[in-house]
Amino acid sequence: DLKLQFLYLIASKHNSRAGGGGRRGYTRQAAVPGPMAAAHLRPKPWLTSQDVFGTASVPDAVLVPDVHALQRGFGELRPCHVDVLSALLKWGAAAFNEEPNVLEITGGGAGGEVAVVGPVRGQYFDVLRIFSMLEAAGAGVAPTEPPAAPAPTPEAPFANVFTKEIIIPSSMKVLFLGDVIDGGPHSLEVLLLLVALKLKYPQQVFVLRGRRESRREHDPKGHSVLLQTQIAKIYEQDLIERIWDGCWNLFCALPVAAVVEERYWCASGGIGPGCAAGEVNGLARQDDQMRQSLLCDVVWSDPMDDEDEDLQSNAMFLHNYEKGVGYTYSFNAVVHFLTDNKYLSIIRGLSFPDNRDTSQQVTRQSHNSSGRPWHYQYSCYDPGYRLYRRNPVTGFPCAISLFSAPRFLNENENKGGFIILEGESMEIKQFPATPRPYWLPRLANGLEWSLPHLVRQSTAIAESLWNVCNSSEDDPLHRAQKTIRVLGLVGAISVLRCWVCATTLGDDAELRWRRTSACTHCRHPLHTAKCGGA
Repeated sequence: DLKLQFLYLIASKHNSRAGGGGRRGYTRQAAVPGPMAAAHLRPKPWLTSQDVFGTASVPDAVLVPDVHALQRGFGELRPCHVDVLSALLKWGAAAFNEEPNVLEITGGGAGGEVAVVGPVRGQYFDVLRIFSMLEAAGAGVAPTEPPAAPAPTPEAPFANVFTKEIIIPSSMKVLFLGDVIDGGPHSLEVLLLLVALKLKYPQQVFVLRGRRESRREHDPKGHSVLLQTQIAKIYEQDLIERIWDGCWNLFCALPVAAVVEERYWCASGGIGPGCAAGEVNGLARQDDQMRQSLLCDVVWSDPMDDEDEDLQSNAMFLHNYEKGVGYTYSFNAVVHFLTDNKYLSIIRGLSFPDNRDTSQQVTRQSHNSSGRPWHYQYSCYDPGYRLYRRNPVTGFPCAISLFSAPRFLNENENKGGFIILEGESMEIKQFPATPRPYWLPRLANGLEWSLPHLVRQSTAIAESLWNVCNSSEDDPLHRAQKTIRVLGLVGAISVLRCWVCATTLGDDAELRWRRTSACTHCRHPLHTAKCGGA
């Protein structure tokens, strides 16, 4: 254990330091072949105020950031200086604070479109892909593959992924349904990019609060484990709390729901008892965790699964025991909500667990395919969207779930999906995962990731070798075995040989030698044998 702690200490301190903001460059290490393999180990210059705002220092007044400069910097693995980061979070929180709890979004006349995007879960390159598709849709051209970019270089190792400037057509508005962080390794980049776009397009970009933007999804202090891990890889320890406080203030400022085209109720979770736009707008959204209020219900509630609805067919809402907060709502509850508020459908973000088991997903899909379409939420993962049971009054699906993070966690072959609304028409678009750099889980570097596996496997091999000799406590070999286990010298054990004739003792010979207490070749007594590799 002491050796492991020492090696972890070395691994965590291997990056070079720079003043003014923290560790200089990323320590997140990707599996990149060729000349790019060592690019991420080199010190990277910070994205300074001159790069992002065009000024020598961060001003007090709000400035529109250079979104393209942020994109280029993120493609070159250049982190934002802590002053730039703090300014973006502060200005973004102020911009979101000016909005009501429930947004009212319309396309703005003929040709106006509203795009509704589901959870992106920190997948930065897929967010760029979405904006590229939206730009093509707004321009009236067919969607294409990601545009060509310059070949990767050691200075810009991921330039071949996506560096085209984001341009949102004037006729397009974009709504994100929350859950923009955690899951993918680029939560900070996604968050800063959306904030920058909000400052540049205040009347066209909207972001709702999701489950991942709540303290309940994080550690007891409210820290997002993955987001804080990413921050800790970049910035100094004494800056982590300052940066996280800025993130949390931004999360508390996010609206919780939106009414799009006066026909669609959009939220991360859905609805709760007594849910209505007027009721939600009258509540304060700055309180910790939005405790047991309509705000909490809108963010955390889920559709009922088939079993609960069959067992309690008359129940409209049940406590959400799986999450411990919010409700599960039935098909009848959704129909009543849509009828009372004169809405056509609910568009919600899909809640998906990080520890998902693919086998459970397949089983649940095959089980539910023979039942009613109103079914368990996790089964709408693979296509990127799910249409629920049709409303008997309108004939339109009463709810639609979206998930816009394709190839989630780099382990699932799912697609992403989002919706484009134009007047009374709706178009659902699917897209595959964008080529991206591969990051090890929890943003670990090669040493952090491989060392525990190496030690565990080496220890298992050593124990299997030594267990062949079932000697007593007084046996010198047994004492040597215990000593080697304590010291962790698993790599020092190679072969077992006789002290006198140097005969290598194989598996069968070892067994016979143990029973006879002597070498099988020279018959020398047991106590004179030793481990030849130790």
